[in-house]
Amino acid sequence: MRTGVDWNQTGQSCQLPYCIYACSRPLLADYTEQFADKGIAFEVLCHCAARTLILVYQPQQLEDLLQKQAISCYLQELGYKSGSVHSLLRQLGAKISCSQDFPHEIGIFLGYPLADIQGFIKNKGKNCKCSGYWKVYDDVEHAKRLFDAYNKCRDRLLKAVAEGVPLHLAAASF
Repeated sequence: MRTGVDWNQTGQSCQLPYCIYACSRPLLADYTEQFADKGIAFEVLCHCAARTLILVYQPQQLEDLLQKQAISCYLQELGYKSGSVHSLLRQLGAKISCSQDFPHEIGIFLGYPLADIQGFIKNKGKNCKCSGYWKVYDDVEHAKRLFDAYNKCRDRLLKAVAEGVPLHLAAASF
């Protein structure tokens, strides 16, 4: 079923056509309020006439990830200035808005392994060992376990919502 919303495979970000986003801003405000006490935030990364890209994330987990030395150094190599999670998300949003090429380092913000992001960029998306929620260039077994866990989580969430459980309550059960 097409809803006008294009989710990435992990459901962590989505692109909304402009007309849908304009109508959905109250819903986004409601979700922001409903999920705040569950440690989940919504960030509009890019908003233009064609689409809106929204990142759904856990601020504390993202902050912990972005503070890892390898991640921080890699982002600096790519031109990011160190700062808060919000500052780094604004920088990512600016790169998305201003670039003809999509900044593949978005995978960092989605929690993809750094080695897989670097492998994807180096190989231009080719020669991966396997693919699922992302293309895997390093630890295939670990990635497969994550893909399986993500599938189970997604399926449980969709089942609960289909049974009428409000999204914020269904998500709280995880």
